[in-house]
Amino acid sequence: MLNTVIILIVATSLFSSWFSEKAGRRFARNEPEMQTELTNTNEGRVLVPVSNPENIERLIDLAILLRSPGNKESVYPLAIVKDDAEATRRINYYKPILDKIIRHASASDSSVHAISRIDINIPDAIVRASKEMLISEIVMGGVKDLLR
Repeated sequence: MLNTVIILIVATSLFSSWFSEKAGRRFARNEPEMQTELTNTNEGRVLVPVSNPENIERLIDLAILLRSPGNKESVYPLAIVKDDAEATRRINYYKPILDKIIRHASASDSSVHAISRIDINIPDAIVRASKEMLISEIVMGGVKDLLR
């Protein structure tokens, strides 16, 4: 019995590195294919956080223009409301704005999926939404009234 265990340990020591190297090379050859499949699934998804309702139509137009011509992915306007006693009122405030955005984008034959979130921290809500929706680009308004 002891001799069998010793032979098994020696055989495992000799052949394990050869099997590991062979499997590692096979895995390395297949990995770039797997990465391209993952990156192609979320290209062209654009998230537009709604902070200033006056500029949102221009930001949606910019998001639509940023997509490649053959891209059929949607644009995702995101309304984020702080989680407090006024959250319900603020969600109801953003509903007509999001409906207006959808009507505006439908004029250019672009699909838009509006998203509403309630969160304590607005930047974290943007990051979480972009991860959940597999967003590739985020279009945000900068300095207020910069384009005027």
